[in-house]
Amino acid sequence: MSMVAELPARSRTNAVMWSVAVTAGTVVTTVLAVSAAQGRWEATAWPASIQWLATISFVCAFALVFVLPVMVWWRHRSDRVVWLIGLFQLVLPVGPVMAFVLPAYLRRTSRSDGLKAAALHVVGTLGWIVRDSLGTLHGSSVIRMLATSSPDFAPTDPVPFSLASAVLIFALFTFTPIALGHNAATTRELAARSGELRQERAHAERVVSELELKDEREAIAREVHDAIGHRLSMIHLYASGLELAAKDADPELADNATLVRTETQKTVDDLRSLVRLMRQPGSFAANSAATAPRSLSDIAHLADDLLAASQQCSSSVSISDPDKASATLVRAAYRIVQELLTNAARHAPGSRVWLSVKGGPGQGVTIDVTNDVVKSAAPAGPGSGLRGVAERAELLGGWATMDRGDKRFAVRVFLPWQG
Repeated sequence: MSMVAELPARSRTNAVMWSVAVTAGTVVTTVLAVSAAQGRWEATAWPASIQWLATISFVCAFALVFVLPVMVWWRHRSDRVVWLIGLFQLVLPVGPVMAFVLPAYLRRTSRSDGLKAAALHVVGTLGWIVRDSLGTLHGSSVIRMLATSSPDFAPTDPVPFSLASAVLIFALFTFTPIALGHNAATTRELAARSGELRQERAHAERVVSELELKDEREAIAREVHDAIGHRLSMIHLYASGLELAAKDADPELADNATLVRTETQKTVDDLRSLVRLMRQPGSFAANSAATAPRSLSDIAHLADDLLAASQQCSSSVSISDPDKASATLVRAAYRIVQELLTNAARHAPGSRVWLSVKGGPGQGVTIDVTNDVVKSAAPAGPGSGLRGVAERAELLGGWATMDRGDKRFAVRVFLPWQG
């Protein structure tokens, strides 16, 4: 596809106008050069041995009057077009036409290829000037024609050679396109470098932001570890002492103290994992693998924990092929049930809790948790825990609903099956 077709409307119009101007310049240059070559061909008495060669050269140059404008128009299609034009300029009297395609080529090519193309153009232009200077008549030399544009000269009149005109034409057709191409290439490189610098700056800003977040996480982790960790350790210590003191005097109290000590130790372990995660976010996968449930059947253990805490609980966990569920579904279902049971125990302590988990492949997983409403407890609204349950469900494409009645509070969650 042409580069012109890839530009916006306004830029495309400017590019088309530029292409028309370049093509027109190619036509004028080629016509003048071939016309002067015809004058030299007619004025020269060629030896019979090379007459055919001179004739073929002129015929080819005349044919290029019609071919070169097309090649210049499609100069963006292939780099071979540029090199072919340079070759024609070197061996045939078509004039310095490579000057019209060189700037665009220098802009898009590498520096080494650009130097080679510029060298070919300089040599080709110099060779054309030498050939053109061999014509002594006004109509057989472009340099003489431009140096003496007076109407008093006929095409067959001899005209002296002008070195100044030759130098001017050489500089115009060599230095100008090379300078334009070099400037365009430099502009492109600066634009590319500017884009790289913007990307590097954005990366540096992200690194700085991550370092700042890391410092904040370190401070929070340190505060959590020092404050909450210390209190949990003291609870663990008191529970151990109570367990030993009541071991013989009150076995039931000793069992409750053992439960408190065990749950406290689990909480301490979870807290340490959380602190480690805050300090090293990259260790999330390892922490999750170590603490996350392995199967949906592990949900039944949550009801056992609730019973052990002297909370009345009726549970029914019926899931087909629980081991075939994905780790994402297992983790979400487990954490949702854990949060709902904790919420029920917190807002309705001592009341009965009903847990129902059912589902399987093709059915999804439906979680129902219902608890009696305790009049003295604060109303259970959509706090952060229940909002977290809804968010977990929505992330997996499911949903969560809450129904608070006068006597019971019920939550239903549906999770699509992921195997």
